[in-house]
Amino acid sequence: MADDSQDRSPARDRDDRATISRQAAEWFARSLDENAPQKDYHAFRQWLQADERHAQAYAEFDRLWAGAATVPTLSEKPSVSRRMALKGGGVLAVAGLCAWGFHRFQQPADYATGTGERRVADLPDGSQLELSAASSVQLRFNSRERRIVLLDGEIYCQVAADRQRPFVVEAGALTATALGTQYSVSRMGGNIGVAVAEHSVSVGASGHVVEVSAGEAVDLRDGTLSGIQKEDNTARLSWRNGPLVFISKPFGEVVATLNRWRPGRLMIADEALARQVVTIIINVRSPADIDRALVQGLPIRVANYTPWLTLISAQQ
Repeated sequence: MADDSQDRSPARDRDDRATISRQAAEWFARSLDENAPQKDYHAFRQWLQADERHAQAYAEFDRLWAGAATVPTLSEKPSVSRRMALKGGGVLAVAGLCAWGFHRFQQPADYATGTGERRVADLPDGSQLELSAASSVQLRFNSRERRIVLLDGEIYCQVAADRQRPFVVEAGALTATALGTQYSVSRMGGNIGVAVAEHSVSVGASGHVVEVSAGEAVDLRDGTLSGIQKEDNTARLSWRNGPLVFISKPFGEVVATLNRWRPGRLMIADEALARQVVTIIINVRSPADIDRALVQGLPIRVANYTPWLTLISAQQ
C-alpha cells in the first residue's frame, strides 16, 4: 500500500495550492461577469463546499481586490480589466491586484473612508462634506470653480455661498452644480444618482441638463439620465443618521451597498435572487446586525465560509 505521507509532500502541496489558486482566480473572474449563466452559481457553490481550502483561496482574492477597489484611476469599465487580469491565472491575478493597490498611492484621494466608516470634512471654502462608507473624493478648487470629483461611494454636500466660483460635483459622466443647496451624489458601480435636500441642483449628463429641486432625485444608469423622480429622499440619505433604508430595490443593489458597511464580501449565489425587488431596513452598526437583519427579513440562507466570504442563497 502506498504511503499517504508521500502524497502530502511539500511539492504536492505546492501543486495543490497553485491549482486551487488558479481555480479561485477563475471563479472570482466569473463572479464579476454580470452575464454569467445561472449554472455557474450552482457550480461555484459546489466548488466552495468541496474543500475548505477553496473558500479560503477565493476569499484571499476577494480581500486583495477589496483593498484595490477604491483606486482613483480605474477606467470607466473596470470589470473587463478585472476579468482580463484574473483569467491569466492565480499568480498573475495577485500580482495585478497588488499593482493596482500600489498605483492607488500615486494619486490618492483628498478625503476617503474605509469599510463601515463615515466622515465629515470641512472644506477650504467653508462648505461641508459628509462621506458615506467606502467613499473617496478629490478636490479641484481654483479661482474659477470649486470642483469635487467623486471617485466612489456617496457624499452629502452643504455648500457655502460663493457667486464667483460654482460648486460642482463630478461623478463619471455626470456633473451636479449647486444652486445654493444641500444635496447628495452617489457613484456605485455603473449607477450614479443625485438627491436634493434643499434648493436645487443643475444636473448634466449625456448632453442633457435638468434642474432637480428639493425632494427630487435623478439617476444615470447605462449612460441614460432618468426623468426627475419626485420622492421622499429619506431612504437615499438614511446612511447619514441611522439604519440603511431600502425601498423597492433589487436585492443585488442592496447587497452591493451592504458590502461597503461590513468587512469581507456578501455574495449572492442565485442570479434570480439578485434581481428580486425587496424593501428592508438594515442596522449597520456591526456585521452580525447586517447578517441577522437579512435572514430575519428575507427568505434567504446565509453561509459564512470564511471571515471574508459569506454566500447568500434562496431558501429551498
